[in-house]
Amino acid sequence: MFSLVSANVLTPDQSSWLKKHNNTLLARPERNYPPFSFLSSSTSARPKGLAVDYLDLVAKKVGAQATFLEAKSRNTILSDIKSGKEGIILAIAESNERLDYMYFSEAFISLPAVIVIRKDFRHPKELTLADFEAKQLAVTNGYEAFDYIRDNYPKIILDPVSDDEVALQKLLLGEVDAAVMDLASLSYYTSKDVLSYVAIGGQTGFEYKLSFAVPKTMPEMITILNAGLKEITPTEKSIISDRWITFKENTDSKGEKVAKVLQSP
Repeated sequence: MFSLVSANVLTPDQSSWLKKHNNTLLARPERNYPPFSFLSSSTSARPKGLAVDYLDLVAKKVGAQATFLEAKSRNTILSDIKSGKEGIILAIAESNERLDYMYFSEAFISLPAVIVIRKDFRHPKELTLADFEAKQLAVTNGYEAFDYIRDNYPKIILDPVSDDEVALQKLLLGEVDAAVMDLASLSYYTSKDVLSYVAIGGQTGFEYKLSFAVPKTMPEMITILNAGLKEITPTEKSIISDRWITFKENTDSKGEKVAKVLQSP
């Protein structure tokens, strides 16, 4: 299982700063970003997910406690950070725009964004984004893959949705030609038998490298997060990944192929 707190994980300055902040890691979780951060029911107060587990473990490593504010959407959280509010974003990738107002920790997981299609979608080969010019793709607004496709494939018709679940719903209803999401998020929906109706059509060429992020008013916090992440062992990373990233036995060959590229830094 997880190891105990290591001695001297933090410098004296880091320990002093953390003590002034009540030994608390204050986080701004997402409401519906499974398997990274989500609410398991309408009445649950504490979020669940892979990134939540990582933050809880980092907190143990540095002798702190993770505290979670009200779960909100990605765009609302980013707006809060831009307006000067403090807190840790749990699972987010760097971008040039975000580097203007946030610091990022070391990435704690890397995984590909994949093209998800209906199983009745006829195609002779593994698909790429270039195959979807003049076609509609559902992608969560505010996620890094959305910006990647917008900037590199301007002829694709992007349908910005609120979260990956809505993207899959639109795909199943035939309202879009495909959806794009990270492999871990797709794996979460295998528990709901979504893969009975959809398949992985190919890779996008985009890889998510997910980190914690904080506003630039909190440079000390990012050094503390990195110190805690450095103490997490490969075994502990595997325990967390295995808990949240799984595929059913009926995953098609492309899913099995893509699953093999999942990795933790």
